[in-house]
Amino acid sequence: VNDGINGDNCVYLAGTNSGTPWAAKISASGVLTVLSLPNTASLRFVSRIRVTSHGRIIIAGATISASLVVAYVPDGSALDLTFGNGTGYYTNANLTGKTIADIAINQYDEMFIAYKNGSNIQVDRIEPNGSGLATALWTTGTPGTLTITPSVAFSTTQIRLFVDETYDNSTYNLIVAA
Repeated sequence: VNDGINGDNCVYLAGTNSGTPWAAKISASGVLTVLSLPNTASLRFVSRIRVTSHGRIIIAGATISASLVVAYVPDGSALDLTFGNGTGYYTNANLTGKTIADIAINQYDEMFIAYKNGSNIQVDRIEPNGSGLATALWTTGTPGTLTITPSVAFSTTQIRLFVDETYDNSTYNLIVAA
């Protein structure tokens, strides 16, 4: 079971049951809503759930052959086909054989996904519509993927991403922890 507390003050839970993804949300008043996620993306594993500022449900997971970021419409009833070049999901060659450890979404709905690559942490910055890696530059001056080399050993389950949006009104800090 993976969880996410989002800007709508709801707690979201997601996981898989016999290879079928499921999700639910719990409102601030304690009301449980089970979301009916169709498995049209063939997910076998779910690692994270988040929700964008527009209510799009984002699931990080994996099929037999690839890790994906899958987008569902706000009620979870269908893939959001405005995401991922009309497919409803995003993936790239960097994710082959990797497990997405965490996902964070900033106030502009840009997504950040972290995964272990050897002894490094890779963080991909994805366009809000899931069309590809963001062309905006990291502070390192490179677009798309950021590589971090920690000084200690870590596992995929220890990687966490946090977006600090209190920095100021126009920028934010992405915090990567392992």
